[in-house]
Amino acid sequence: MNTLARRSAPAFVLAFLAACLFVRLASFGIWDPWELERADSARALLGGEGPKGFVGLSTWAVAMGFRQFDVHEWSGRMPIALFGLLTILTAYAIGRRVSDARGALYTAVVAATSPLFLLNARQMLGVAPSFFAQALFGFALVSLVRTLVAPDRSTTRRDLAVWSLFAMATGALAAFAAGVLQGVLAPLVAAAIVPPLFGRASGGDSARTMVYGALALAAAGLTAGTVNAILHPESASALWIGGSPVSGTPPTFEIALERIFHGFAPWSALLPAAIAVTIGAGMWTPDPDAAPASPVDAETDAGRTDARLYLVLWAAFGYAALTYFSSHYGNTTYLPVVALAALVASFLRDVERSDSEWWVAGIVSALLAALIIRDFDLYPSSPLGGLTVGEVEVPDVFHPNMIWAALLGAFAVVTGLVFGIAPIPTRLDLRAPFRALRSLWRTGTGQKIWLVLAALLCVALVALGVTAAVAAKPLHLTTVAAKWAKRVAVLPVLVPIGFVVAQVGLWLLTRLGRFRVVPVLVVGGVIGAYVAQGFLPTLSAHFSPREVYDRYNALAKAGEPLGEYRLGSRAAAYYARGDVKELKSQDALVKFLAEPGRRWAVIPADELAAVDRNFRQAAGRHLFVADNRSARVVLASNEQVSGVSNKNFVANSVLREAPKIEHPVNVNFEGRVELLGYALKLPHNGYVGAGESFEVTWYWKALRGGLGSYKVFVHVDGDGQRLNGDHDPVDGKYPVRLWDEGDIIVDRQELKIPSNYGAGTYTLYLGLFSGENRMKITGGPADSDNRANAGTLTVR
Repeated sequence: MNTLARRSAPAFVLAFLAACLFVRLASFGIWDPWELERADSARALLGGEGPKGFVGLSTWAVAMGFRQFDVHEWSGRMPIALFGLLTILTAYAIGRRVSDARGALYTAVVAATSPLFLLNARQMLGVAPSFFAQALFGFALVSLVRTLVAPDRSTTRRDLAVWSLFAMATGALAAFAAGVLQGVLAPLVAAAIVPPLFGRASGGDSARTMVYGALALAAAGLTAGTVNAILHPESASALWIGGSPVSGTPPTFEIALERIFHGFAPWSALLPAAIAVTIGAGMWTPDPDAAPASPVDAETDAGRTDARLYLVLWAAFGYAALTYFSSHYGNTTYLPVVALAALVASFLRDVERSDSEWWVAGIVSALLAALIIRDFDLYPSSPLGGLTVGEVEVPDVFHPNMIWAALLGAFAVVTGLVFGIAPIPTRLDLRAPFRALRSLWRTGTGQKIWLVLAALLCVALVALGVTAAVAAKPLHLTTVAAKWAKRVAVLPVLVPIGFVVAQVGLWLLTRLGRFRVVPVLVVGGVIGAYVAQGFLPTLSAHFSPREVYDRYNALAKAGEPLGEYRLGSRAAAYYARGDVKELKSQDALVKFLAEPGRRWAVIPADELAAVDRNFRQAAGRHLFVADNRSARVVLASNEQVSGVSNKNFVANSVLREAPKIEHPVNVNFEGRVELLGYALKLPHNGYVGAGESFEVTWYWKALRGGLGSYKVFVHVDGDGQRLNGDHDPVDGKYPVRLWDEGDIIVDRQELKIPSNYGAGTYTLYLGLFSGENRMKITGGPADSDNRANAGTLTVR
């Protein structure tokens, strides 16, 4: 890398990280209620109200933003993001202490690109000020530790005095930011333990002995004070703990570990290897018979080793503080994010300096990245584990799992390859595989037979694929067989292409040399950009009502009132123009909407069906939903809005007149419900293939109201197989208990035929059940088990 590139790389990287922090800070609304609570607390401080309990630096930062730039989303988030930027710069400084200039840059990248950091640095509810305060305290202590263990000739009393005073000042800041338990004890106790633990505490130097004694005394005193505050919370200052005791069942220790693992993704996949290498380096004793290293190198390596061991202890004690606080004082987050980042970055530098493969570390890291993919898919709220709001349920309509799988999958692959390939430049030779085949051909008759058989297999695969494409129906091939025949037909083409891509990729990796881990950092940076600019704004649309109020402000005319039902009026104070009426009961809401003139209401999305039903009974028509982008709230009106489509799902699912039905059935259930018929939407003309999905729309008519808590069961039977499709109607949004006399219910359902289903004709059965009881069929085609016989389905 030339000199210009080396000098410009840090500026470019830091500019990218700053862009992740600051760009589009106002692009998403305030999270209700979590971010809203922090904003309200900040406004209370500005109003002169005294803080109740421990406030912390984050609330003060938001208040200062409001004071300087008025109350806006961006003005409250800007100070938090600024503290995030300061944290990145502090991470860079710590990286210089434990590694070199490039390792410092890597530390900044790792620290700034995880959900744990970004979600706390781009929201008012974030704890980026606490990240910064503890990181700055940690920087002072790691510098002090290096000074204490350095040889006499490389340190001065002035160095000891400067770092001691700096540690005292930054320790006070950390205590103000997060309390002594979480903000101070972890880095302080680690600093007091490292020098004597590894046998490098200096002796004979009175100044350093006095400074180390003061450090140990401070650690012991603050630990004792914290223990006393825990044992006597009624008389202790909240500053010791940073919170008040809460009731409830405390989480077990592994919950905190899971939150760190998920929040620090993707870098948490590298943490076990980084910690193992660091501890191994600290415990390793040089061979006394080996040639001595230069004095400067020996001193530098010892200081950096002690600094990295300090990071391990800092991170470990931070986990202990997190676990205890979460168990007794409520939700919190993991503060030593910079310690973890410096450990991972130092490990990456170790890999980069090495000429060897790191296969074990690569395989373990790739497997852990795959575990993160699985967790993010099964538990969509996992990336939010680093927030202080506890368990947050991600709406079902938010599906980023494919994006996570692609990004984390790329991280796993790149990490495995980078760690598994030695940085030895090789010549790119695209004809090498073909020369290997030629050499194999010349080896003997046995090898020729195998090559001929392989060629014939390729020809057969292509022929099978062509046959499946042009003659699947005449040959009566099942859909599954035809699909796989077409897929395997491309293998003879993909294999040589795959060899070329693999050769080029491996050649590029070997050419990176001493920059071999850069691809890992690039993928990590892409993940960070997605978290900041994609994941967070998209998720916020479901946690913030801003879009709903913006829509009201754009559509409502002067004098058209807005009602809030079961939401409170705090969010409206930030977004809605004009007066907002709070409606505490559904009767009050319906009465409000039934009054003359256009009126608007913000309604919880999960109560729309019940509200629409009551409004329909009063007004004889459906509510008009103007905005449903949020999974939590919708904007409704009592009148249609010109030029805007009605997004009320009930209006499309509950009709007064039956449409033309493709497959009439007319089955009567006890004179209470009638199955009118159904329509099929199949992937092929007249049939569905095994392993494929199809859509069926059931049309029901309520003959009476007050039907009770029934569900719909669906059986697709045939050839000894059964596909079960039990469900609540309309995706559970309009259950049977809400059906009124005369309602025509349009119930769409998607079913998937299992891959092991053979070709044939299957029968569609369905009915209504509650627990072990089924509603009896009193008219229409049915079997003896009170199952309506709706017709047949062809599977090929």
